[in-house]
Amino acid sequence: LEEARRESLKARDSGKPQAEPVVSPAVLRDVTVTGSALTVITPVIPEREKELRELLTRLGEDIDAAQEMKFDALETVHFMRWVVLPPARGSTNPLLAFESNYDGSLDEHLGDLYRNGARLMHAVYRCCVGYPLAAGGFDATRDGEAAKTFLKQHELPYAAFYVSRRNKPVRQIRDEAQ
Repeated sequence: LEEARRESLKARDSGKPQAEPVVSPAVLRDVTVTGSALTVITPVIPEREKELRELLTRLGEDIDAAQEMKFDALETVHFMRWVVLPPARGSTNPLLAFESNYDGSLDEHLGDLYRNGARLMHAVYRCCVGYPLAAGGFDATRDGEAAKTFLKQHELPYAAFYVSRRNKPVRQIRDEAQ
């Protein structure tokens, strides 16, 4: 599994197509997808699970009141969510799953998340095993790359993801909604 993950990520990063289409090119000719998906799975420090759940619950109950991230300012995000999962078989650590659908490159997406929500990203991931900045405060200029590297190290490849509005980046969808 780990080898397949590495090969999939290497293929994605190379910009080369990852697989041949399973339907004819005639069917695909009008289907262009803007965007990608990101899935990150990280083990949670058991002693910080309650803190993490309380943070995510508070955000979920009133996302507009969130002070840690300017959700309306995100320019790459179509969809994102965190879910705390029970420990995997043989482990005592709960798992944190993050999933997002986004426009642009992975680096642009992670930059957007940290530019508009470094406080939230840090508050969430400081609850996870191996987060390099768990002990101290977070300075986006100083610590941003280490935090992004941590997320990339826990990224899982995807085979497919849902696209609601194909060929439409976030900015266009927002403009058309006004």
